[in-house]
Amino acid sequence: MGRVLWHVTMSLDGFIAGPGDSMDWVRGQAGPNETAAEVIATTGALLVGRRTYEVEDRERGGFYGGAWSGPFFVLTHRPPDTVPEWMTGTFVDEDIRAAVDRARAAAGEADVVVLGADVARQCIEEGLLDELVVHVAPVLLGEGVRLHDGAGRGRVELERTVVAASGQVTDLRFRVVGGPRRDGRGAAAEPDPAGTARRIVRANRYLTLGTADASGVPWVSPVWYATADAREFFWVSSPEARHSRNVAARPEASIVIFDSRVTPGRAQAAYFAVVAEQVPGDELERGLAVYSRVSEAQGLSPWTPADVCAPARHRLYRATVSEAFVLGPRDERLPVRLD
Repeated sequence: MGRVLWHVTMSLDGFIAGPGDSMDWVRGQAGPNETAAEVIATTGALLVGRRTYEVEDRERGGFYGGAWSGPFFVLTHRPPDTVPEWMTGTFVDEDIRAAVDRARAAAGEADVVVLGADVARQCIEEGLLDELVVHVAPVLLGEGVRLHDGAGRGRVELERTVVAASGQVTDLRFRVVGGPRRDGRGAAAEPDPAGTARRIVRANRYLTLGTADASGVPWVSPVWYATADAREFFWVSSPEARHSRNVAARPEASIVIFDSRVTPGRAQAAYFAVVAEQVPGDELERGLAVYSRVSEAQGLSPWTPADVCAPARHRLYRATVSEAFVLGPRDERLPVRLD
């Protein structure tokens, strides 16, 4: 399951489009950009606002200047009467959660990128946004469309994860901090443990697997994982690895997923009690499909049965979640329902 990202270029005074939704100021900042290239490479689908679609219809340059192609969805209550010939996406008139679910299904294990301030605001309000990627251009526009016009909607906490420079452009990447958010009236909303758990799972690629041998001696291992729904985790290991031998002797195990880059006091983690096993032959195809989607989304090769069956040195393993928890606002563990 990929992340949901808001990707945007912003003027130094906080505008993402000029008067009349003009974007000519962005073209003047064009050039190689490693941060943008990474976003493009990991994007499986776009969720686009109506105004962004209208800019694209006017400019006809293709998303990311034609550097990206794939499924995209335009969220609007007013689909045009005549669809232009370039439009290969889908107009959708539904609530933001349904639209994000639709885009995620199309993206598979890759990321969903949100384009458009209003769509991004809706994602933020519903706790659906995982990351924000901003390219700050060295220009003052004075007026236009602001990055986030969220007056009265409460504060959004972010954790900076990347600061880089591409020519004169400053690249910033932020993780949306989970926990309590605020509703449209500015009142504290209830924590969303399931949303927080899924956000942590989507935003990371390594888990810490805790196992024990038959006599109860513990062992922990970092494991690169894949999951489709945060209820099952798949990984590939040698059956001779210590954690693999432990799983064979004692299948009860634990998993912790966390981002080690956050500052003290801002930590988030998802905790899982699991039952682990080597994936049996009749379920190998399904497990490999999940694992390969994540692998390919990261630019790696897909996995086949020949890669995880004798005489190959690796096997496919699975952990099925029996209990899940996240950290609450007072550092307590909150139970999570993932159904």
